[in-house]
Amino acid sequence: SSDLVPVSPDAQGMADVKVVTRPAVPLASGETYSPAPVMIAAHQLDFYNPVARYREVMDRLGVHVVRDFLPADYAPAWCTWGYVRTWTVPIILAKAEQMKAMGMKDFILDDGWFDLFGNWEPTPQKFLHGEADMKALIEKVHSLGLTFRLWWSPGSADPGSEVDRKHPDWFVLDKDGHREKASWNAYYLCPAYAPVREFTRGLVTRFVNDWSVDAFKLDGTDLNHAPLCFNPAHHHTRPEDPFEQWPALFQEISDTARAIRKDFRMEFCPCGITPTFQTISIFEQPTDSDPFDYQVTARVKFLKALLGPHSPVLQEYVGLKGFYEHPYGEKHVLRVDLYPRAIGTGEVPSSFSPVLAKPHAAWTAIYNAQRPSEGEYENLYDIRWENPEGHVIRKGEKLDYGFFTQTPGETYSGTVQLRGLSAGHYHVTDYVQGRPVQDVAGPTADLPVKFQDSLLLVAEPSAP
Repeated sequence: SSDLVPVSPDAQGMADVKVVTRPAVPLASGETYSPAPVMIAAHQLDFYNPVARYREVMDRLGVHVVRDFLPADYAPAWCTWGYVRTWTVPIILAKAEQMKAMGMKDFILDDGWFDLFGNWEPTPQKFLHGEADMKALIEKVHSLGLTFRLWWSPGSADPGSEVDRKHPDWFVLDKDGHREKASWNAYYLCPAYAPVREFTRGLVTRFVNDWSVDAFKLDGTDLNHAPLCFNPAHHHTRPEDPFEQWPALFQEISDTARAIRKDFRMEFCPCGITPTFQTISIFEQPTDSDPFDYQVTARVKFLKALLGPHSPVLQEYVGLKGFYEHPYGEKHVLRVDLYPRAIGTGEVPSSFSPVLAKPHAAWTAIYNAQRPSEGEYENLYDIRWENPEGHVIRKGEKLDYGFFTQTPGETYSGTVQLRGLSAGHYHVTDYVQGRPVQDVAGPTADLPVKFQDSLLLVAEPSAP
């Protein structure tokens, strides 16, 4: 199909907008064509308002984002992915000890713990005694007062896995009878096939009930959807069945886990791809996955618009330089300048830096003291056209502000405007430096400032 949105302004500045869609194939006599619904939004400022409006439209159509957040959803975390798949259990247990000392709360065991997609058995290269060693690792993490989040990628299996050997009929097949590729080396299992759903529920029960996992990190570029399936063994009503039932697979993952522990949570990481509304009502924590440095603040603002102004968006790249700008295996440079960009936009900071040093502890303490992510993001700045870009988060009567140069690391000297204030007086503090800035009066206030890269402020009501 071809989708065009031409805009034609007239002499009076008015604009006519039309959407033209065409069916992919010519219609036969008597056939009809119904185009997909289209939303057109006229808006000011950057992308936030139309994306938020889209969320509201979907809400009226019965597709709701998650709203029942818990304090644990805003807990700072550490993830093993900085080691890619080269970590060992002693190495990551040492990091867990550091996490506890630094005030981090959520331990994320990322990719590299298992043998094959579809088996999901602890790899003997890291867990000599298999499941017993995995349980021991989780028990040790829990003994430190940390939660344990397990990475996995449901809905697919590797060639050579037990699923492949014993259940070759479980896979999605295309029109030519070939398997459909998922993420990494795996191929899609059909979510509309009952044995696949039963198998997936069994895995969840094993992870949550038997291993005592507290949360999942669900990851992969394939997690947004399932392809059409023409496998004759599945007796589909329509080839679209797996695409349409893909969300039901994830809903069963959530329901099965929560039947075992009510506070079970799920992170969803589609690897840099925008999450789809098919699954958006199921997971509690989105992640600002795989960003380049310049993308961080725009991505979190987009996800706050899409998933709601209180959404606990996770940022896993703080404390590590250019993970995806460099080849795997190259030594990465310790840096912490993404911390303020995460904190100041209302993200939950998480790091997979192989080195946890004093700067990580300092920024984690700043975050835990302020917790702007728990507040409500308000769209009062245009990050496309204003320099420095601004963000504001409301927490009761307090307002947290983050100002950032458009290019990371630059210096800005000039004025920033505090927006969203009431008509009263406010005391403004630089909460990173722990120093007062000045007292101001609302509803807006201009501050002369000079800073490099970032400036994080809090405005609190004060007596005149």
